Amino acid sequence: MKSGQLDAVAAEENDGLPGIVIGADLAQTLGVVEGDEVTILTPQGNLTPMGVYPRSRRARVAGRFSLGLYEFDSAYGFVSLPLARRMLDRAGVDVIELRIDDIYRAADVAAAIPATLERSTSARPGPS
Repeated sequence: MKSGQLDAVAAEENDGLPGIVIGADLAQTLGVVEGDEVTILTPQGNLTPMGVYPRSRRARVAGRFSLGLYEFDSAYGFVSLPLARRMLDRAGVDVIELRIDDIYRAADVAAAIPATLERSTSARPGPS
């Protein structure tokens, strides 16, 4: 994390806006800093008489990250799982990507993921 807290994506501000943590290069390109508002658009949308209209949601920049890869730092943002589910109209997770320090522990970490996700989703159910 360059600034802010990753935990801030789970909390909504007093104004009801969810948090988003965005790549440092994306923040620079957009000219935004912590506390600024951005609009998130999804390619999936709602069907209207005018065609498919992308879903949008305002969010407050809660922090900036740098993974050290321009492809990610210039294009990605992270939001809470419940917000992502609502915006994408999905019940679950499609992809999980992790970076670990010890490549020889990759199999152990991968084996622990299903149990970890099961505990976290049963402890904090998403909106209905």
